[in-house]
Amino acid sequence: MKFIVLDLTTGKIRNTPVVYLSTYLEDHGCTQVLEKPDNEFYLIIGCIQLMRWYNNSHTYKDIEIINDVKNNKAGLILTTNVDSFGLLPVVHRERDPGGYYNNITKYNIVENVNIGCDSLGIDSKSVIYIDTNYKIHDLFKKHGLSAFWNNIFEKLMPPIDLNTIIQDIKNKKDREKKFLYLGGKGRIHRLPFVNELLKIPDFKNDSFLSTGGGNFIDFFTKEQKCIDDIVLDIEDIRDIPENLCLANNNYHVKSYVNIIPMSYFYLDHTHLEINEKLFKPIINFQPFLILGQIGTLRVMHQLGYKTFDNWIDESYDTTMNDDERFIKVLNEVKRISKMSTIELNDMLLDMLPTLEYNANLHRTRYLQKDYSILDRILNKFNQSR
Repeated sequence: MKFIVLDLTTGKIRNTPVVYLSTYLEDHGCTQVLEKPDNEFYLIIGCIQLMRWYNNSHTYKDIEIINDVKNNKAGLILTTNVDSFGLLPVVHRERDPGGYYNNITKYNIVENVNIGCDSLGIDSKSVIYIDTNYKIHDLFKKHGLSAFWNNIFEKLMPPIDLNTIIQDIKNKKDREKKFLYLGGKGRIHRLPFVNELLKIPDFKNDSFLSTGGGNFIDFFTKEQKCIDDIVLDIEDIRDIPENLCLANNNYHVKSYVNIIPMSYFYLDHTHLEINEKLFKPIINFQPFLILGQIGTLRVMHQLGYKTFDNWIDESYDTTMNDDERFIKVLNEVKRISKMSTIELNDMLLDMLPTLEYNANLHRTRYLQKDYSILDRILNKFNQSR
């Protein structure tokens, strides 16, 4: 099966891939080409990362590629590069010729697909949308559309040599810090949490801590406050997407517990993102707490991974109230912060069978080819491998 990558803002075929889906297709026997095939069915990948592709549809609505979609000679797959979306509105702003933003519009991903397909004269029920929202299939199905979840981040992380880590755990080798917190952007749920972490006695000295700064509302007092950037010497994973697990892994193996601040936190019945933050500690034999959306651990269990309910109160994962979930995760950090190095070494040793099981499961899943997405794509378009 051949595929092309279409720039949805210009209508031109791209010679650079939409990284993740293109890589997946090539790994599973498909071939990217730079000219549309004439005598065989092919796939078209269109990236709607900028969420404004339909605003330029007049530039390519009559080109032959779009006609091939209309005539069932090609299948159109819409995707994002990394981001995932539910039904919360996405704000789109355009620059005018003077460089100023105007024309602010709000829409969600379902509306975006429907409006874009309508502007091209394509039935939106005939296309496929793919992103990293675990709930995307059920969400689109309710609207009569086709979508698949792509668990790309698990496959982007090659296994590492674990022998040294295992021996250090068995020998109860002290680690430098109790916690690792790689916060990234200063999101509205992360900054109040960092503010509370910094109130824990010796937390900053006991942790590898990195966070983007910004203004936020204090979780308890409801006052507006500000946190400055706190920077570690870490690599920007955006520059090395093919080595996500290798980025900053030295911090994982030098700390006991990973506090994972997911990109999203608040309850959303239409959205749940599973990203690289969950798999890096698994690869590096590190237990974790998740400041994230309800049900994140449940998805990891469905993938076959074990978590740490024998040692950590993981009831936060089933707590629908966002404030209660915030406090439960915070309380576990406070409890663990009081543990001695001896107790933490004993805990890691007790966890070793679970840590080893997870790392081995990841290795198996990483090495196996998963044709499920490709098969679903081809079944949708009534094609076969």
